[in-house]
Amino acid sequence: MSASTTTSASSVTVSARNGGAGSGALRTVARLLRVEEWVKNLFAFAPALFSGQLTHQAALGQVALVTAALCPLASSIYILNDVIDADRDREHPKKRHRPVASGRISRPLAAVIGIGLVAAGFALLAAARVPAAVVWYSVGFLLLNLAYTLYLKTKVIIDVFSIAVGYVLRVLIGGAVIGVWVTHWLILCTFLLASFLGFSKRRHELKTLGEGSGRHRPVLTLYTEAFLDRMSMLTLSMTLTCYILYTISPDTIARFGTSALVYSSLIVMFGLFRYLFLIHVKQMGSPVEVLYHDRQITLAVILWVLYVVGIVYTWPWWRQSLR
Repeated sequence: MSASTTTSASSVTVSARNGGAGSGALRTVARLLRVEEWVKNLFAFAPALFSGQLTHQAALGQVALVTAALCPLASSIYILNDVIDADRDREHPKKRHRPVASGRISRPLAAVIGIGLVAAGFALLAAARVPAAVVWYSVGFLLLNLAYTLYLKTKVIIDVFSIAVGYVLRVLIGGAVIGVWVTHWLILCTFLLASFLGFSKRRHELKTLGEGSGRHRPVLTLYTEAFLDRMSMLTLSMTLTCYILYTISPDTIARFGTSALVYSSLIVMFGLFRYLFLIHVKQMGSPVEVLYHDRQITLAVILWVLYVVGIVYTWPWWRQSLR
C-alpha cells in the first residue's frame, strides 16, 4: 500500500508529541480551518470604516455577522485546496505539516468538514437576514475561489488577480450589508494592494523553493524572480498612488471636511516599504505571517486605523467644538 493510499484511508490521528489529545485535536482542527487566515475577512469592515458607520450599532453588528459568515466559507476553500493539493503540499517545507498533507486528517473527512462549513456560512447569512446582494456576492466569492483552486491558480498573472478579486468581494459584501455604495477608490486600492501582496508572495515562494517550486505550485515555472520583482514594484507604486489620489480628491475632502487624510499615506508608504523589505531581505512571504510576527507592520496597521478613525469620526466633532 502506498503512502498516499495510507493517508487517504486514515481518519483523524493526533500525534502524541502535540501533547494531550484534546489540545492536539483542537490545534489540528484550527490548522485545517486556517483560523489565522480569517483576519483577511476584516476587509469587509472597510466600507463601514470610511462611511462613518462604525459607531452605528446595527451597522456594526451586521458587518460583524457577515464577516463571521465569511470565515467558514473561506475555510471550506482552504480545506478543498488542501484535499486537492495534499501530494504537492508534501513537497513544501511548511505546508507538509498541514493536517491533510501530514495524514492527521483524511481527505474524505476533510471534504465532509468543508461541505459543513459552506452550510454553516450560508446559515449565518440566512439568520442575519442580509440583503440579497450579500448572498450573491458570497456565492461569487465561493465560486471564484473554487475556480481558483481547480484551475485559475495554474494561469500566470490570472492567479494573482483572482486572489485580488476575492479581497474586493469581501469589501463589496461589507458595503452591501449596510447599504453603502463602495467607491471606485476603495475597489481599486483593495485590488492593487492585494495584487502587490500576491506577486510578492509568489516571489517569496519562487525564491525559497528553488528548483522544486514547480512541484509544489506549477504556475511558478512560468514566473521568474525578475518579472515578479517588476510586478511587485509596479503594483506597489500603483497602490500608493491610488491611495494618495483618493485622500486628496475633492469628494474625499468635502466628505470629511479636511484634507488631513492625505497624511495617512505616510503610514501606508511605510507599511508597503516594510513589507517589501521583509520579502527581499528577511525572506518572509505570507502577508498574514508578516502581520502576526512583524511588530512594525502590526504597529503601522494599528496607527493607520487609529488615524483614519480620528479623521472620519473625531475630526467633525473637534471642528464643531472650535466654532
